[in-house]
Amino acid sequence: MKHLLFGGAFALSAIAAPATAATFTFIAIGINVTAAGTFTTTDGTTLVDGRPAFTITGISGTFNGQAITTLLPAGSDLGGVPSDNLLFETPRFFTFAGVGFRADGYDADLNFYSFEDEADGEALFVTNINGITEGLPPLNPGATPLRFTLERAPAVPEPASWAMMIGGFALVGGAMRRRTVALAA
Repeated sequence: MKHLLFGGAFALSAIAAPATAATFTFIAIGINVTAAGTFTTTDGTTLVDGRPAFTITGISGTFNGQAITTLLPAGSDLGGVPSDNLLFETPRFFTFAGVGFRADGYDADLNFYSFEDEADGEALFVTNINGITEGLPPLNPGATPLRFTLERAPAVPEPASWAMMIGGFALVGGAMRRRTVALAA
């Protein structure tokens, strides 16, 4: 019976792998830009300049009231710079290559990217509107400084985690029941 309990615990631990994705909510507010939504990402094990980077695998939300419809693949040309779709949990949230996406009502691709201001080293967060002449008021050479906030959404346990927790309770309950029976005899 003891071997069966240990075998069951081992099997449950093998199937209950931890979640590797993270979800972040974002809000970007600028002079002519308002965007809000979520990024779905990988686990953040990639290091870029010594910082953990999350690879964005999905985006949803709105951009100036229009639905964000598509995440552009990494390597997409965003005004001469290929996107890398990397996200950092702390400011400078993006690399200069940034993340590209599409929204309803816009003829050109959109992207969030970051760059360092050489004057004071402060990170600025901007969105680049490539080739858009209508739909937005005119922007300073295609870039608007943004106030950008990012927050990690709380993790939701996967079914395998619930199975492992319930299996653990069953193992502890079985061990306690067996022990009380042994003491009574």
